[in-house]
Amino acid sequence: MLVLGAPDTAGQKREVTRLLSLGATTVEWRYPDGADFVVLADTEGNRFCVIDNARAPEGFRLDFDRISGRS
Repeated sequence: MLVLGAPDTAGQKREVTRLLSLGATTVEWRYPDGADFVVLADTEGNRFCVIDNARAPEGFRLDFDRISGRS
């Protein structure tokens, strides 16, 4: 599954809203309490998720500085 990350909750909400406006749809999912991710599907039905990096467990956080080449 493709995983997209946002740095915080507000960023996650903005990204989900943007993706929905581009044709993504929400997927029925059994979320745990306090879930740090939202599951969506693209226009072909492929599932992906958008995580709130600030709330993700330490081992699952994305290193935005390393990914962007800033580290």
